[in-house]
Amino acid sequence: MLSLISFILVCIGCINWFCIGILQFDFVAGIFGSQSNIFSRLIYTLVGVAAIIVIANFVTNKGKFVVSFKKANEEYKDYKAEKTSTNRRKALATESADEFTIEKELKDEDKVDDCNCGHNCECGKDHTNKNNNNKQV
Repeated sequence: MLSLISFILVCIGCINWFCIGILQFDFVAGIFGSQSNIFSRLIYTLVGVAAIIVIANFVTNKGKFVVSFKKANEEYKDYKAEKTSTNRRKALATESADEFTIEKELKDEDKVDDCNCGHNCECGKDHTNKNNNNKQV
């Protein structure tokens, strides 16, 4: 609600400055008598504070103008939930890749044990010619 009131005050200030530039008439001073009147100064101060609030709103919401902070909090929670689920999916993919690597290493170890040469070699190649040579001797 504060951001909406601030936005309206900033718009009033912008319209007043537009009229000063084009028509050379200050509406706020015209309504209250002069620029030095306490009410005119109060309006100018409120417009300035409202401008600071609107700028802070733009900065904190990354360029979006959000009237309701409740809606902004919901959008932020949705963004965080999506980011968390994305990080979980990445972690699961990494774990799956690690499991695949471990399974591949286990298969490679089984391959060494199933070597046809009968020797305890680590190459995992088929050494049937060596076995035939050993049998002939």
